Amino acid sequence: MSAERAYVHTDIYKDFLVALKKALDKQTLGAAFSDAATIGSLTSQKQLDAVQAHVRDAVDTVSYTHLTLPTKRIVE
Repeated sequence: MSAERAYVHTDIYKDFLVALKKALDKQTLGAAFSDAATIGSLTSQKQLDAVQAHVRDAVDTVSYTHLTLPTKRIVE
């Protein structure tokens, strides 16, 4: 499952960020064949470009965000 954007009412925005961070902190990035992984790795430059474009769009179109783009690729 994936989502490109979440619309969150300002009244619950900070609580939403806290809950989202807690949920994301429980995730484990890894290779698709790893039993320990809960999030699979990107498999192509095209996928990486699409994800980075979505993050840039989110950062550019909202006035307050905690999103940052990674500065390097991590490959295992």
